[in-house]
Amino acid sequence: MLAGDAVLGLEATAEEICAATCEPCSSVTDALRDESSVETLDDLLISVACGDRSAFRELYRQTAPHLRAVVRALVRDTERSKDIVQDAYVKIWQNAAKFDRAKGSASAWLTTLTRRVAIDDLRRRDLPLSSIEEDETLMQTLAADVAETEPLGMDRIGRCLGKLRDDYRRAILLTYVHGYTYDQLARRFDRPVGTIKTWVHRGLADLRACMG
Repeated sequence: MLAGDAVLGLEATAEEICAATCEPCSSVTDALRDESSVETLDDLLISVACGDRSAFRELYRQTAPHLRAVVRALVRDTERSKDIVQDAYVKIWQNAAKFDRAKGSASAWLTTLTRRVAIDDLRRRDLPLSSIEEDETLMQTLAADVAETEPLGMDRIGRCLGKLRDDYRRAILLTYVHGYTYDQLARRFDRPVGTIKTWVHRGLADLRACMG
């Protein structure tokens, strides 16, 4: 069932998504159910794969601002973007077992899945996709993500991103807004993976220094 359906509405909570999809799987270890063991996004996502609703609620709380920003970077329709985010969380609940921490971080997995949901929705409705080539749009999106929890974050991160070298800035934006991996960025920029890692690491260091 999609989050856009009437049973969920436009402001579906994590609990409603759980209730409207499937029942928790039965083969859950005590360790995964132990709240003290759920610390990172990787841990939360693994617990969600075993049907842990409390882990899903916490995953939703920690990641919703970022995933909303990911969708806003692609979808111009604000109201539709809300439905897409909910659809993405339904997919996350249903497909969490496919996450493999050996292949990448939970954050990258969540971002990639959400981007795919947004792009598929736009293609089904034959609507334009916002360009990921627009630095200004990407910067505003990342700034909005920060501003969800820090009211002054938007102006500050916008200024600091603007001070970065162009290649550093674009690598960071594509990584953290759109979930690109180092390998994907290397192909996109036609540079070695080592160079891409250097761009991201140095760019983040400069960004942290600027943000104080």
